Amino acid sequence: MNFDRVKGLGDFLEIELISDNGEEAQKEIKQFFKELGINEDKLERRGYGELWQEKYGGGFTIDEQK
Repeated sequence: MNFDRVKGLGDFLEIELISDNGEEAQKEIKQFFKELGINEDKLERRGYGELWQEKYGGGFTIDEQK
């Protein structure tokens, strides 16, 4: 589980479940989000690069903070 804050896109909770049964794993993840009070319509399957492209166009770059 990761909590990510992506500048320009927002905050994200990422869940990964390793399983031999992908369908069952998706059900478990959906149930977990439901228990947290997060509706299924809030689930995002696209990656940050794709979201960035849709919102801003152009390439997705990562600024290194020093």
